Amino acid sequence: MAVKNVIFGNDTSVVRLGSVALTCFILEGHLRVFDRESIGTALGYQGKFHNWLYDFLVNIKRYLNVPQDLLERLQSDAVAFSIGGIETKKALRTQDLFEACQYIVNAGAGGYLYLNELKYARAAEDVLNNSVDIDKKIDFAAGFERFKASHKQVLARYMVTTSKSAAMEWVKTFPDDFYMTLFQFYGIDWTDLNKQAEKPAEIMADLVFS
Repeated sequence: MAVKNVIFGNDTSVVRLGSVALTCFILEGHLRVFDRESIGTALGYQGKFHNWLYDFLVNIKRYLNVPQDLLERLQSDAVAFSIGGIETKKALRTQDLFEACQYIVNAGAGGYLYLNELKYARAAEDVLNNSVDIDKKIDFAAGFERFKASHKQVLARYMVTTSKSAAMEWVKTFPDDFYMTLFQFYGIDWTDLNKQAEKPAEIMADLVFS
């Protein structure tokens, strides 16, 4: 499996889902992930297994029909990533963690967990209850939201300066989905709002302000 580079986030980038704090990153291709090694601790595990979640679900599989495909995504098919090319680590896609959490919750509700394991089910339920808009939450925690806002500001300043019109300030308020549609259609990216502002500025002027 190819090793992906981190484009946003570091070991201190934490997204809080209720009482659970998860280390998160944004990888190449804007793939949002959670650091696999930190998940056990986040859910209340205090041991030293690096892939506790996988081991725990293997045990649960004796009582619940945990899909083999999910277990593979937690173990052999986990996403490999590197921070600055220094160390290769493993991560889980957001939906893989949420699916795993649902089985932990089901195990607790079904009476299949020991008393000292019920804390895992409570933490997993907290994760699921706060999983709405997870991409935006990770974007904020990893610094991507700040990055996008600053590049919108650069574009707005450029357009105001070149057009002599304060109305161009409105480009800062356009939603991310609008920008993403433009990027896909015209083959540009967020960095172009700064490095090559003339191109997105021309596109914006033609589409919105003409």
